Amino acid sequence: MRTPHDIKRVAVLGAGLMGHGIALELAAHRRLVCLHDVSEQLLDKAIAHARVGLKALHQAGLISFDEIEASISRISTSLNLSETVEGTDLVIEAVSENLELKHSLFDKVDRIAPAHAVLVSNTSTFLPSALAAATQRPLQFAGVHYYNPPHLLPGVEIIKGPETSDATVQLLTGFYQMIGKRPALIYKEIQGFIGNRLQVALLREAMSIIRDGHATANEIDQIVRSGIGKLLSIAGPFELADNEGLDSVLALAEREFPLLANDRSLPSVLTDKIHAGDLGVKTGRGFYDWTVESVEAWRKNMADSLIQMATQDR
Repeated sequence: MRTPHDIKRVAVLGAGLMGHGIALELAAHRRLVCLHDVSEQLLDKAIAHARVGLKALHQAGLISFDEIEASISRISTSLNLSETVEGTDLVIEAVSENLELKHSLFDKVDRIAPAHAVLVSNTSTFLPSALAAATQRPLQFAGVHYYNPPHLLPGVEIIKGPETSDATVQLLTGFYQMIGKRPALIYKEIQGFIGNRLQVALLREAMSIIRDGHATANEIDQIVRSGIGKLLSIAGPFELADNEGLDSVLALAEREFPLLANDRSLPSVLTDKIHAGDLGVKTGRGFYDWTVESVEAWRKNMADSLIQMATQDR
């Protein structure tokens, strides 16, 4: 039976926002990584971004300074899918959220990758079973949903498809634990998985509060940042419920559940902005007004805060 230590070579398909972060983290944990995409320009950009990410890991005290370049040396790049996948132990797909593209890619990968290789997708949109259908190895296929940036956030969801074997689940769980992640197993596939569903539920309630004139976007964000967000970074909802007392939670649920948003239609708070062309940072206006300077300051603060959190998690 294969063990997590047997996963030594990893192929990462897609060198974009998630792919380069996944690759650099694996390389920092002494795995040989081959990063694949469709142009040299994308691959060169990914290596440059990987070096920045590794410097962030060093800043967080997670790797030594010497390990920055040592990790980069463990990442190879290739435009050739066969070259990328041959001899690999684990294939991680992180391409665009396009079902036809993913099907085509997994069909090819399945025919090239070694028989023992496990195939996973970082998709946040499609169920593992829908992607495994393009392969002849559904027993060795699972979803592995990272959070962005993957090298700084330890959480990862392992989604078991209806045919995913227990051996595959155990292998992936053990591997991610071994490289310092905190995997959570989703026993039965569900659209959106867990993290996305919780985030969307919070967003729907927040938009309904704005719609009904109770608070502004800024006030809601402030409450999340300085209140419940800090609390939830330490304890999950069920830990908090147990410590509150489930009888008290029941009383709260009886009062509040009937008042919560349960709309099935898209929120006008969101669609009105889209129709007006207010798409957020990319257009300079969304729920906030954005300038080049304010975007840069926001991103710097986010990066610094994530590095600080990664340091504390250590």
